[in-house]
This record gives sequence, C-alpha cells and structure tokens, in this order.
Amino acid sequence: MMLPIFLPAIIVGLGFVAVYGNAGYINTLLQWLHLQPIQFLYSPAAIIASHCWYNIPLAYIAIRLRLHNVGYGIIDNAKVCGASSWNILRTITWPRIKRTVAGVSSIIMLYAAMSFALPLVLGGSKYQTIEVTIYRTLTQQYDIATATTLAIMQFIVLALILLSALWFSRKSSVIEQRSSVLAKHTPAWWLRIVRILFAAFILAPIIAIALKSLPLSNYSELFITSFPATLGRTLLIALIASVTGVTLSTTLVLSTRSNWKWWPIAILALSPVTLGLAWRLWLDQSLPITVIAYCALIMPIAITLIATQWNAQPKHILETLTVLGANRWQQYKTSLTLLRSSIIQATALIWIFVLGDIAIASILTPSQQPLAMQFSYRLMSNYRLSLAATGMTTLLLIMTLGVSILFIIKYHYEPRTT
Repeated sequence: MMLPIFLPAIIVGLGFVAVYGNAGYINTLLQWLHLQPIQFLYSPAAIIASHCWYNIPLAYIAIRLRLHNVGYGIIDNAKVCGASSWNILRTITWPRIKRTVAGVSSIIMLYAAMSFALPLVLGGSKYQTIEVTIYRTLTQQYDIATATTLAIMQFIVLALILLSALWFSRKSSVIEQRSSVLAKHTPAWWLRIVRILFAAFILAPIIAIALKSLPLSNYSELFITSFPATLGRTLLIALIASVTGVTLSTTLVLSTRSNWKWWPIAILALSPVTLGLAWRLWLDQSLPITVIAYCALIMPIAITLIATQWNAQPKHILETLTVLGANRWQQYKTSLTLLRSSIIQATALIWIFVLGDIAIASILTPSQQPLAMQFSYRLMSNYRLSLAATGMTTLLLIMTLGVSILFIIKYHYEPRTT
C-alpha cells in the first residue's frame, strides 16, 4: 500500500503509457480480442487516474490510522441497538474522522497542484497544469515575465492550501484519542472485489515497466548511449546534495534553540518548478546551482525530521556534556549519535528525491549535461519506451539499494534490548 508514495512520478507516467497507451498492454489485448481500442492517454481522465494512483494509498493510511481510535465497542453497541450502517457512519464514524479526511484532502490537493511529471507525460500539449505551463513558458517560449507571474500566483494558492492542511491537522490532533484494537470483521464480497481491482490498478504500471525492461539486450543497448555518463553525474549530485543537505540541516538544528516547527513546513508551498525558476533567474543554469536547489528544496523536510528527534531528547543535554568536560567536537559527536535515526531518514529522502527528480533537473541542468531520469524521459519522448523503462528500472534499483544500505546501517547501530 505504501509503494506508490515513494515511486518517482515520471516512472508512474511511463507505467501508465505502457499499460494504457495506444500500443499499451490493454489495447494490445483488446485488439487481440477484436475489440475497439481505448483512447485514454492525453486526457483529463488519465491525469486524474494517475493522481488517484498516487494519493489513494496516502488517504487510506491516514484514515485507517484514525479509525483505530474510533472505538469499535461504540459501533458494536449501536448495531445491537438497531442502528443502521448509514446512521452509524453519520453519527459515530464520520464526526471522528471528518477532520482527518479534510486534512489529508488538503495535502492531496497540495501534491496534485505541484504535480509536474504526470501531467507532462499524460496530459500532452492540450491538457496542461500550471506547473507544466510555467515550465513550457520558460523553456520553450522564453517568456520570463509570464512564467514568474504564474509562479507567484501558484505560490499564493499553495500557501493557502498548506495553511488549511496545517489547521485541519492541528484540529484533528486535539480530538480525544481512544486506544482500541480494530475489530476483525469479514469484508463483504463486493469489498473483496474492490480490493482486488484496486490491487490490479496499483500493480499494473509497475509490472508493465518491469516487463518493458526485461530483455537483457535493452541494458546493453542502453549502456552504449549517454546513459552511463548521466547516471554517474546523477549519483555524484545525489551524493553531494545528501551530504550537504543533511550536514547543514543537522548543524542548524544543533546550533539554535528554535523548535523549527512552522517555517520549514511553510517552504513546502514552493513547488520544484517555482524553486527551479527562481534559481535560474538568479544564477542561470549549471550543475552546482542544481545541487544548491536540491538542498534548498529538501532541507525543510530534513530539518523537520532531525528537529523532531532532537526535541524528543532529554533537555539540557549539551549543558550536561559541558559540565562533564566534553569539548564541542565531543558534544557534536554525541548529538550525531542521538540523531542517527533521523539523519539516515533525511539522507534516504534526499537520495530518492534527487534520483527521481525531473522538474528541477529540466530547468537548471544545461541541456548538454542531463541527469539520468531526465535522459530517460527524453528516450520516452522519442518513443523508445523499452530503453526508457530500462533506464528508470536501473535508477529504481539504485534507489532501493541506497536506501537499503542506509537502513541496514541504522538498524545495525540501534541499541538492542536483552
């Protein structure tokens, strides 16, 4: 259920093309059955379906966690008293989950408004979101004034959506919590069918990409192109951005007494395309500027992760170390040990984001020096879907390997209870 949340959007877009495209698996099957092919891609339906693919798991997890606190004894008592399912939903369940539903809806709206890769791939030239419009206005029409105006308007709207999400989240957190175990109910037959269909909907694009990349000849063909150079460039940028972003975030958290509660989250109203536009207008295109943009975009989340764990530590810990005679370096090493878990999480997050990004890379990297995901998108644009799937699968495997190594290190150093 969590898998869609962590997949780069451009990979999901390729998966939808492989499944629902004119020459995709579904149309191939329909033609084999002598049925009329479907025209699904490059339509609002395709964009909406792809965002549902991404965001339904997020909504499901948030609402299910909230339902753990409803108190199923109340529901069972209501059933015994003869209450209908509709009345139980209206008077018991809904009042307890409505703020969670509103909050997660605001977050999904924020994600969808900042979406770039999915509308770029699945919307075609006819159906563009504001992110794609800003990008094309800047890179194809070279109309900086219009692109800047659109970016400012988008930032204002996203800031309002973000404030709504924070308000609903705060209101939801103050509702009385009940600790209870979910009752084991046998789902109805129609619900089982819905679950099977949803699982097929989630797995189809992933399986399609895997099938497209299966022939080993694809890898030999891919690695005689410029892909190895773009891959090496991407890995170097991801490594520099991860080390720099985490180091700066940790230093900021440890060097100030601020609780870092609001402003890192507020910066999330800046979409990747808007941030890339700002850096390009200020310092133009280059690989070092790309690294700086990645750090600026991901550091708010890294600061939030690290600050949350730091605030959970015993108060006055640094003062205690000073009294015990520890110098600044020893204090810093001890702090890093205490923050190891959140530092690894932040590093993994930056690693995934840089390897899977196409928005900032498309705006800030010189056209002669593309990154790996950007290069894979060019292959897809040239209808070389198998090579594009092979390149994206390679990146996905590298992401998984890097994150696995980080979490192996995390669990290796975690204290063990006897």
